[in-house]
Amino acid sequence: MTDNALTPQQSFEENIKDRLRADIGGLLPDAALSEMVSKAVQTIFFNRTEKKEGSWGHTTVIPSWFEQEVAKLLNQRIKDDIDKYMDTEGAKLVDMTAKQLAKEAPNIIASVFVQFMRPNGSYTNNLDTVVTNVLRAKGYNV
Repeated sequence: MTDNALTPQQSFEENIKDRLRADIGGLLPDAALSEMVSKAVQTIFFNRTEKKEGSWGHTTVIPSWFEQEVAKLLNQRIKDDIDKYMDTEGAKLVDMTAKQLAKEAPNIIASVFVQFMRPNGSYTNNLDTVVTNVLRAKGYNV
């Protein structure tokens, strides 16, 4: 037994063909009407468009209507999932971040200090080398 059920897109196209057939009667052969409807649905709902901008010929690709609608639905769902996750795991993430920052703070501060000591000039270059070597000897990764 074969399943001849139409996909949602095919069903939609059939409905459009039926309406057009009712409006314009038999002016178009069924094959031509089917092809016309199929191309129109593809173009309107699924094809991306390009928009030329500016005088340099830059083009921006605009997502298809279908992609835009899916993005709207997914963006809200992803936001809701992140909010739910942060409600349950947010404190744990903050704690992990605080521990990692506390662990890396000496290296971060030392690196910033060394960067401030690196302007051009022989005295600061020598001071930079001395400070860098002292910090490295103490185990800081600068």
